[in-house]
Amino acid sequence: MANTIYNVSYGSESTEGKTHWLNCGILLIKDDGKMSLKLNCLPVGECTGWFGIFLKDDAAKPVVAKPAAAPVPTDDFEL
Repeated sequence: MANTIYNVSYGSESTEGKTHWLNCGILLIKDDGKMSLKLNCLPVGECTGWFGIFLKDDAAKPVVAKPAAAPVPTDDFEL
């Protein structure tokens, strides 16, 4: 059995009535049942202290942008 990883997120309501989630860290549940919590950030302002725990989805990993090709010089010059 593998360790299970969850996202720890804080939800706040926008002016449009939608919930925006701030990913604050992870919760790791180990094979032996022990849990570890790693927080990368904490919300500031009117924080209720309640966090959502969501199963980490590997498909939701951020996409790493590929480096852009070197620009082609546009100046006219002689060699």
